[in-house]
Amino acid sequence: MSFLNRRAEALAQRSADIKKLADAWQPLYGTLKPEQKRRMGVVALFVLREMSDAVERRRFEMDEEDDDD
Repeated sequence: MSFLNRRAEALAQRSADIKKLADAWQPLYGTLKPEQKRRMGVVALFVLREMSDAVERRRFEMDEEDDDD
C-alpha cells in the first residue's frame, strides 16, 4: 500500500503543478494571436513532458531508497 500512497501523492502534486502553470500562463495566453497560441501549445507540451520526466525520476529515486531500506 505504501507504493500506491506515494504514487497518489505524486499524481496529486503533478496535478497541482500543472494547475499552477495553467493559471500563470492564462493572462499571457489571452493576449496572443492565433499563430502565437499554436506555438504556445507546442511549448506547453514540451513543458508538460519535462515535468512528467521529473516526476518519474523522483518516483524512481524514491523506489530505490525504499529498496535500500
